[in-house]
Amino acid sequence: MCKVSVIVPVYNVGDYIRGMLESVQRQSFEDFEVVIVNDGSTDGSQAIIDEFCREDNRFRCFVKANGGVASARNKGLDKARGEYVVFYDPDDLIPEDSLERMYGTAEASGADMVIGVMEEKSLGESLIYMHSQKLAKQKRISPLDRHFFGAWSLCNKMFSLDFLKRTGIRVEKMSNAEDGVFTFCALNRTKKISGCDTIAYN
Repeated sequence: MCKVSVIVPVYNVGDYIRGMLESVQRQSFEDFEVVIVNDGSTDGSQAIIDEFCREDNRFRCFVKANGGVASARNKGLDKARGEYVVFYDPDDLIPEDSLERMYGTAEASGADMVIGVMEEKSLGESLIYMHSQKLAKQKRISPLDRHFFGAWSLCNKMFSLDFLKRTGIRVEKMSNAEDGVFTFCALNRTKKISGCDTIAYN
């Protein structure tokens, strides 16, 4: 048992996965596990994953036949052992205090969902996603808040694993926007959503 399960689906991202896993490993918050699901990669991704699993027992890897990001995330949910869960994409990064700030808000508020700020960095410039910031600034967020229509990604959110298991929410297999379907299913069932005014995801 740990405080947070970090679920990372992997498919042929050998050029990026090391950066993501290092950004998780560098977290100021240490009571987490990383559930890596290799969705049938055919490049060198597994060799990099194996390095982290050998050197840090908080990293666990599960290999499956290729079935898409939804099936990989659901496999991660099945294997998660934390009180809370986050979903990260393998080619992005998180700030060093992300888990600490998000978990602190989750514990203090008792929320089913915590919303942080999403930031995009490209060519030396930074762009804050306005809708995520509008949500993150609120201590108590209405599930009907219109800003969710512009902030439906899973990656800047933390969920109570008990809440997800009780409600049976899963990631639907779709060609795109599966994040949005998951988020709006959660909004339809949640009793409490809290904002965490910090950059949770790059």
